Amino acid sequence: MKQHRISIAALVLVGLVAATVVVVRQQNNEVDPLEAEKSGEESVFAELSADDVLKLEIQRPNTPKVRLERSKGEDGLTPWRMTLPVDASVDETSVNLAVEKLAELHAVRVASRNADNHGQLEVSEETGIRVTASGEEDTLVDVWVGRSAGGHTMVRRHDGEKVFAVEGSIQYAFNKEVKIWRDRTMTDVLPASVEAMTIQHGESSYGFQKTNDEWALTDPKVSIEKFSADKVQGLVSSLARASAVDFGEPEADRTALRLTGGQCLSTVVLSYREVAAGQENSALDDGSQEDGAGEGSVDAPLQQLTLCLGRAKEGTAEHYLAVSGSDTVFVVSSYFAKQMRPEDMAFQESEEDNTPAPQGLPTPTGDTPQLPPEVMRQLQQQLGR
Repeated sequence: MKQHRISIAALVLVGLVAATVVVVRQQNNEVDPLEAEKSGEESVFAELSADDVLKLEIQRPNTPKVRLERSKGEDGLTPWRMTLPVDASVDETSVNLAVEKLAELHAVRVASRNADNHGQLEVSEETGIRVTASGEEDTLVDVWVGRSAGGHTMVRRHDGEKVFAVEGSIQYAFNKEVKIWRDRTMTDVLPASVEAMTIQHGESSYGFQKTNDEWALTDPKVSIEKFSADKVQGLVSSLARASAVDFGEPEADRTALRLTGGQCLSTVVLSYREVAAGQENSALDDGSQEDGAGEGSVDAPLQQLTLCLGRAKEGTAEHYLAVSGSDTVFVVSSYFAKQMRPEDMAFQESEEDNTPAPQGLPTPTGDTPQLPPEVMRQLQQQLGR
């Protein structure tokens, strides 16, 4: 009998706890999207083709609105371009991903019918990301994208109170700073096509010339102990294809940033020739090539690309940078800034260079598989960011 009473008491206690949890959840307006009702409304979002989207607007809380636009021409769709908050070229991959996610919106259930839950689900005007996609005339999609939970993302139509759980975690495709939407490419020269490099910073000056795929000091009277041509090629590869970590203000005073005339903390000039058609992907991205592949055409005129390193950005170790032929003020990492102000040791062989590979690991040879150039470039861009 005593055991029976204890069992009843335990059941009562469990019931009270469960009831308390329900009441607390109701008071706090908590919603578990995984336990929400099936919507039966899979078509609540307009079906669209990614090619129909010509304008995309993203408004994150307390940040400038981002507007991205393109148009339809006789030759098809023009490239995307940012028109707000600045006029700039964009990272096409990021924009296309966002458009694809909108085209794939598919509601699997209703997460909430109560407007009081919008804040918690991050689809309110204060917490959500408003995404609007338009065609030539009409608005195609206008939604608030919220938090992700259990492999789903909370999404609300701008003109409704219902919050739907849509397939997949898609918030990341829209939750980006302005700089992430922009094209952060600063330089895009095939390293193998670079024939000369000069560096001037402070009282230090270096000049290098490449002959028969081998780098050497331009001035025969100048010498660097334990000189390494590979170190020169490594620096050329880093500078020839580089990405910014951020951007300066569009109306920034270049004189104040030390980006004009002889104010530069460091000036690097890369001399190169345009690569012959069809040879762009024939050279390895580290600047080496096989049988002359990727070298600049001997008939092409020698061109110069100048990089000017400016002062440090306020409160950071990052620096401003200007590139010839571009009106954009870039911001580069402290590592990149250091690369632009090398000393002799940057071009010297180190003990590590001659350290044999550990036993059991393959020693790199000419037969070692190489990463595709486009993959190498993406890795370099990520490191530069």
